[in-house]
Parts: sequence; C-alpha cells; structure tokens
Amino acid sequence: MGITLLDTLKNFIDFINPEGAKSKEIKENINRSHIDAANIYCRNINELSAQFNIEQAYKVEIHAYNADKKEENYHLHLQKYTNLSHLKKAFLNGMGELHLLDLEEKIKILPSTYIFNEHNIKYKAIETRKLVPDFLYTLDDEEYCVTLKPIHTATSKKELQYELQNLYKTLYLSLNKEIDIDSNFQTSTCYESKHILRYFRLNQNSLFLVVEDLKGNMHHHTFKNINEIKHGLSGGGTQLKFWIYMYGDTYRFYLPYDEKAFKTSQVPLDQEIFKMTI
Repeated sequence: MGITLLDTLKNFIDFINPEGAKSKEIKENINRSHIDAANIYCRNINELSAQFNIEQAYKVEIHAYNADKKEENYHLHLQKYTNLSHLKKAFLNGMGELHLLDLEEKIKILPSTYIFNEHNIKYKAIETRKLVPDFLYTLDDEEYCVTLKPIHTATSKKELQYELQNLYKTLYLSLNKEIDIDSNFQTSTCYESKHILRYFRLNQNSLFLVVEDLKGNMHHHTFKNINEIKHGLSGGGTQLKFWIYMYGDTYRFYLPYDEKAFKTSQVPLDQEIFKMTI
C-alpha cells in the first residue's frame, strides 16, 4: 500500500506545512465543516451507515518530493473517484474503516493538497477554495477521502414513516394468509407465486420475512439497507403491491387487501418499525 495518509499525518505533519492554511475564512470553513463531521461521527460504521452514505470520494496518494528538505516534503494528491458504486455498497454493509481526520491536521495539510478532477486536471486545493474532506475511508488497503450525505431528508423520512405504517398494517393483516412473492428472493423478477406469510419483523431499514410455499417448505430472508418503500393497488383492488428499494436493489411482493377491512381494523402499531437495525 505504500505511504498511508494516516501514517503521514501522524509522523510527518510538521514537515508538510508548519503554518498551514493562513486565511481566516478558510480556517473558519474548515472548523465549521469539522464540527458538523464530529457531530455525526462514530466508530461503529454500521450505526453510521444506517443514516449516511458516501456522497463524494477522492482516491488518496501521498507524493514525496525533495528528500533532502523537511518543509513541504509531502504532497497530498486527491483524485476524484467517479465509480462510487462499490464504495457505497461496502459502506452500507459495514465494511472497511472510517476515520475522522484531525482538525489541525486538515488546516496544516491543505496548502500541500492537490485535487484532480474526473478529467485528471490538477488544481491546488487552497486556490479552488476546496477543503480536505473530513473523513478518511479505508477499504481493501486503499484510502479514500470522502464526504457523507444523509440518506433521508426531513421530507423523505416522513414519507418513509407513512409507508412503514402501511406496510406494517398490511403485513399484520396478511399473517397466515396467501401472498404472492418470489421465495428465491431474487431482485426485480416477475416470478411471484402463492405462499403463506408466517412471520415478519419490520424496522425502518430492514424487513425480515418467513413464508411457507404450498408444499410446506419454509423460506426466510432479510431485506437490508431499505431506503424507500412504495405501494399501489393491484389485482383489481384485491391486493397491495409493495416495492422495497435498497441501494442497488429493488424487490416487490403482493399482499391481500380489502379496503373496508383495512380501514376499520385496529392494528397495534409496533414502534420498532421507526427504529433502525444496526
């Protein structure tokens, strides 16, 4: 892996740029960004990834110059990383490690940082007013400076809570009844068949189902990293079709629906549906 950013910051930070970013405005921006990052940071990546995902990533390279000189001996190159798919999926699945970079380290290293965009054009970070991202994500012996973004906005969270209540009530009323589902639990297929819903457990970001096929075989599956749920009428109004959206995956199933029974039935709402599983 060579020289890592964490090792460089730990052992050579005073040689990178003793004075660091001098501009009061830049320091204030770095400090403000660091406070926001510190407020959400936790060492349990599963807990963090339940609420946030990677928004941008930069591949990290440490370049050593002027071996006989101590000052500015190390330059940080941040290459814009455009293929985020596997990083996001790994992060959501709790893989890798996330570190919050030290505030003073970010101030010192900024003047020696160069950012390369997706066209490999090089810019000095301090001249473009870009900051060193607050987080360092390590995965498979590679380092990435990353920014995080909340999975939900205030609006999308309310929409999800509404859909969670609909799904919970429909699942509750469907227990021990026939539903249409693909018990191979393949994503985005059109091969649903009759099963009996025997058990379910629903949380804000996961759904566990146990179903029995018509031959008496039991099947179970946990849908993880749910970020959106949608539903609509199907089967001439006798079913509700639910779509479960996860990062990179979509799944659907059909539950029995009777409008009058649905509206008049009093179902005790489990508050666990609004909590996230880690």
